[in-house]
Amino acid sequence: MEVRRLMARVFTILIPTQVSEAVQNHQIVSRMNREKMHQGTEGVKLMMFLHY
Repeated sequence: MEVRRLMARVFTILIPTQVSEAVQNHQIVSRMNREKMHQGTEGVKLMMFLHY
């Protein structure tokens, strides 16, 4: 029971952090894509790299 409560606390801390990091990564990628629109393939490569 105690372990489950600890797990729940860890998840409630971790998941929002991962979501906010993903949002920040997406904002960085879209900003870079806007700055380097002619380098479309590089933006796609970077987005693939961030996703995996």
